[in-house]
Formats: sequence, structure tokens, C-alpha cells
Amino acid sequence: FKAENASLAKLRIERESALEKLRKEIADFEQQKAKELARIEEFKKEEMRKLQKERKVFEKYTTVARTFPDKKEREEIQTLKQRIADLREDLKRKETKWSSTHGRLRSQIEMLVRENTDLREEIKVMERFRLDAWKRAEAIESSLEVEKKEKLANTSVRFQNSQISSGTQVEKYKKNYLPMQGKRLHDLFIKHFRM
Repeated sequence: FKAENASLAKLRIERESALEKLRKEIADFEQQKAKELARIEEFKKEEMRKLQKERKVFEKYTTVARTFPDKKEREEIQTLKQRIADLREDLKRKETKWSSTHGRLRSQIEMLVRENTDLREEIKVMERFRLDAWKRAEAIESSLEVEKKEKLANTSVRFQNSQISSGTQVEKYKKNYLPMQGKRLHDLFIKHFRM
């Protein structure tokens, strides 16, 4: 019985020792597990921070990449630049042409203004000449009218004198050459001398 009790006691001690060892191992495991979980959590947090940082870098890169055109956009930009250059060159040529045309038109306008001024002066001079000629013509016409009236008056006086002279001659002729002729011959001579 004693031997059996000693054996049971030994088994109990071994069992308790094994349980204690197991408890210790479990405690160590739990402790190790907690440490590992803490390390994993820290690793997770670190990875999340890295991921956030990389995400920000990626987003920044994407934003910057959007500002840089791709090949198609670069070709379109180059085409537009060339078109702008062509338009500027065309505008420059047109401005040169417009400037030349403007200068030519300005010169023509100045020349026409001078010609217009000269023509106005010529018109004034010609108008003065016309008025002078008209006045001279009026004076000449008036003078001719006076001369005509004087000539008519002189002609009338001469005609009257001629009539008187003719009448005197007829009377002399009648007395000297036709004392005895009839009235008919007398009238013919009078008519002849009056003509």
C-alpha cells in the first residue's frame, strides 16, 4: 500500500509538474502570441502608412502625368502651333500690304485735295475772267448801241439833207431845163432823184 501511495504521489507530482510546465508553456505562448500580434499590428500599421504614402505619390504622379500630353496630344499641339505661326505670318503680310495700300491711298487723297484746290482756284480765276469779259461785252454792246444810234441820227440828217439837196436840184432842173414839160415827166425826175 505504501508503495502504491508512493507511486501515486510520484504520479501526482509528475502530473502537477507537467501541468505547471504546460501552464508555463501556455503563458509563454500567450505572451509570444501577444508580442507577435503586436508586431503584426505594427507591421500592418507601417504597411498602411507606406501604402498611404505610395498612394499619395501615385496620385501626385497621375496628376502630373495628366498635365503632360501624350503622343496624340503632342501632335495636335504641334499642328496648332504651326497653324498659329502660319496665321501670324499671314497677318504680318496682310499688315504690310494694308500699310502700303494705306500710304498709297493717303498720297492719292492728298494729291486729289491739291488738285481740287487748284481747280477751285482756276474756277475763281475763270469766273473773274468771265465777269470781266461780260462787263467788256456789255460796254462794247452799249458803245455799239450808241454808235448805231449816232449813225442812224447822222444817216437821217444826211438823208434829209439829201432830200433837200435833191429837191433843190429838181427845182433848178425844172426851172432851167423843163419849163414847159408836163406833170408826168416832172414826177419821173422827182422819183429818180429820190432813189
